[in-house]
Amino acid sequence: MLTIRLAAIFVLTSIACRAQDSIRVRSAAEDLERVRELVAVGAAPRHQLELAEEKLQEAKQAQSLDTLLFSQVKIEELTESQAKEMVEAATGFVDREKLRLDQALKMVENGLRPKHSLEPFEDNLTRANHTLGLAKSRASLVQELVAIVMAEKEAAEHPAEPETPKGPKPVFEKFDGKMAFSTAELKQVMLAYEKRFSSPLPISARGETAVHKALGYDHRGRVDVGLKPDGEQGLWLRHYLEVAKIPYFAFRKWVPGQATAPHIHIGPPSTRLVAD
Repeated sequence: MLTIRLAAIFVLTSIACRAQDSIRVRSAAEDLERVRELVAVGAAPRHQLELAEEKLQEAKQAQSLDTLLFSQVKIEELTESQAKEMVEAATGFVDREKLRLDQALKMVENGLRPKHSLEPFEDNLTRANHTLGLAKSRASLVQELVAIVMAEKEAAEHPAEPETPKGPKPVFEKFDGKMAFSTAELKQVMLAYEKRFSSPLPISARGETAVHKALGYDHRGRVDVGLKPDGEQGLWLRHYLEVAKIPYFAFRKWVPGQATAPHIHIGPPSTRLVAD
C-alpha cells in the first residue's frame, strides 16, 4: 500500500511540475509580448526585450528537460529528434550558467562583489554540467536504438553473407528457428540467462519503440538484446535460442567501417510499417 501511495505521489508531483513548466512558458511568452510592445513605443529600453527573450528560451529549455530527461519517459518512447532537443536544452543551460559565472567573476575582479559570492554561480554551473552529462547519456541510448534499427534495415535489404574460414565474420547471421516467439518464450529466455550469469538479460528494445516507428519499422513481438554475438554471453544466448528453435539475428555491425551496433535480435525480422 505504501509503495502504491509513493508511486501516486510521484506521478502527481511530475504532473504538477509539468503544469508549472507550462505556466512558466506561457507567462514568459506573455511577458515577452508586453515588453515588445513597450519597446516598440519607446517606453522600455531594447535590452529589456533581449532579457525577456532569454527568459522565454530558458523556460522552454527547462520544460524540455523536465519532460524528456527528468520525467518517467522511457528510452523506448523517445524519438531521435526529442533526444537532440534534450541535449540542446541542457547545452543551453550550461552556456547560460558559464556566462553568468563569467559576469560575476568580472565583478569580483573589479572589486564590485566579494569572492565568496561566486559559490552559487559555480554550484549552478556544476549542476548544469551534470544535467548535460545525463542528457548526453540518455541520448546515446536513443542513438544506439537508431543504429540497431539501421542494422535490421540492412539485414532486410541484403542476404546474409556466408562465413568463410579465413575471412572476417559476416556483418550478421540469421537463424530461422521453428517456433513463433512469444512473451512466454521471452520469459523463459530471461530466467535462463539470469540463472546462468546472475544478471538480467540486457534488453535494448522490447516491442515497439518510438525510434522503430519513426523509421517505419514494425518491432512488435521482437526483442533486441545488447550483447556481442561472439562474446561469452552472446554465444550462450545464441546456443540457447537454437536449441529452443527460437528465430534470431546476430548483428556484429550495421555498415562496415561505420557505427557499430552489436546486438542479438530475437524473433522474426522487423517489417516495414504499412501506412494507415
